[in-house]
Amino acid sequence: MPRSIASAPGKVILFGEHAVVYGVTAIAAALSDLRIVVQVDTLPDPHIEVHLPDAYPEDTTGTVVTYEKLVDILPHRTEPLTPIVPSEAVIEKLRNLFDGKPESLAQGVMAVSFLTANILPECLWGEDESRRGIKVQVKSAGLPIGAGLGSSASFAVALSAALLRLRQLMYCDIFPQGFPVEEIAGDDTPEGWQPPGVVLNMLNGWAYAAEVVIHGEPSGLDNTTSCFGGAVRLNRTLGRFETLPPLPEMNILLTNTHVPRTTKTLVRGVRVLHDAMPAVVKPILESVEGVSQEFLRLIDPSGSSTATAETTSTPPVASPAGTPSKSTPHVPKKPDSLDEFIDAVGQLMNVNQGLLCALGVGHPALNRVVEASAKHGNMASKLTGAGGGGCAITLVSNEEHLDELRDALCDLGYDTFMSKVGGVGVKWHGQHPNPPPMDMVRIGRVKPDETNTTQAPSDTVVERQPRSESVVKESTPPAPSLGLYTLANILSGTVTVGAMAVLFGKVETVVLALVACLLGYACSKLACALLSSGGNKKEKRN
Repeated sequence: MPRSIASAPGKVILFGEHAVVYGVTAIAAALSDLRIVVQVDTLPDPHIEVHLPDAYPEDTTGTVVTYEKLVDILPHRTEPLTPIVPSEAVIEKLRNLFDGKPESLAQGVMAVSFLTANILPECLWGEDESRRGIKVQVKSAGLPIGAGLGSSASFAVALSAALLRLRQLMYCDIFPQGFPVEEIAGDDTPEGWQPPGVVLNMLNGWAYAAEVVIHGEPSGLDNTTSCFGGAVRLNRTLGRFETLPPLPEMNILLTNTHVPRTTKTLVRGVRVLHDAMPAVVKPILESVEGVSQEFLRLIDPSGSSTATAETTSTPPVASPAGTPSKSTPHVPKKPDSLDEFIDAVGQLMNVNQGLLCALGVGHPALNRVVEASAKHGNMASKLTGAGGGGCAITLVSNEEHLDELRDALCDLGYDTFMSKVGGVGVKWHGQHPNPPPMDMVRIGRVKPDETNTTQAPSDTVVERQPRSESVVKESTPPAPSLGLYTLANILSGTVTVGAMAVLFGKVETVVLALVACLLGYACSKLACALLSSGGNKKEKRN
């Protein structure tokens, strides 16, 4: 019986998190070394069997969905090569079908059910001899699940690719007539090969449909980056994606803090802050746009990759005096070497991190990653994704200190993953791909919880146990309010705005920027001290 195997990479957002909601350019890149692998086999019995051991380890026997249940709720489409986004009515029927199952399990099975019914409709509605069952097995090849690195989109892309490949093996109809056989057949190695470009848009369309089933209203950035690989930019004002020129080699260290966070809560918090203080927040968003545009110019100084973005950047914000703010066009000198390029990108990452903290989406755990990276090798780090916990990325600019940095982060209880930015997107495989090298992943050591009276002595380190038993969870900060916490974040962001002025050559603002930096730093420290003092008093009262 035919077997199909596909894999797709995770992603990181390099620049533009949160600001993209307000029309600012976001830039994402594939993590080609960290992937999700999907294997699809046919079965004699007419049902779908789904195994998601990494997303839901408790489901040891898999989940079985009979075709009869799906035929009753899904429309019978006969256009498997034309992706369609599911309606809310269809999604609601799928939710009801899997009501009572854990959310992570239900979402995965819903996506498999929808794509199987649409890409392989013959299996559900065909004659008896063509009604083959489908077995789907999903495994992580190094990519953390649920850590803000696009694991659900990676799953959606790999699933779409595996089902389309299976369709080709069964019915030989996904390629135009006369298409070169060698591009269809590929090879029989674990390394795999990229699907021909003629099917990538179709594949990405089905992956987006699966993301809609899982998330409701995804931007499409994650699945597009995972599908095409390399780097992709999104400007929501245009409502389209653009692939970027190949990136210079950039090694990064991903750090998973294991701090739980809710993306919707963090996005809502930024909205509250934006609506309450537009004159403060809009310049921060403009600065984020400046960071994205500076990165685009670094990778393509000729401007061919930034022509569209230049015309869709955030409009200037009125100055306090009521006159439009002026910006001087800035054309950076092309870096003479990879080291110069890495240094420039590191500066942009530091600036972007400060701006994100000013928007209130930072977290003490992320701050510790930034501080450790600066201490061990003077490397730049920033959050990636929603913030409020989750993952951070560090640009590896000093490999001599990499091991000591990873040890320091492991001592904090964080997991670290080595990867490269950019690279290959979705792949088909003749054999199951090899797992990533063991040294790519390093599991953190969890220190005892100081609030637990039954903990081990303070000078011992507890080795990490299964995640549900021993991780010390740090709560996500509440949505930014107009209290001291938000004031501290906004004022600390003046350091970053000052840095932007220097970075873009506005020399006349340097003195003012320095004053703003000192004032912001002092006020930030004072506000945080007051918060800490208030917390200590509350503990004493308790």
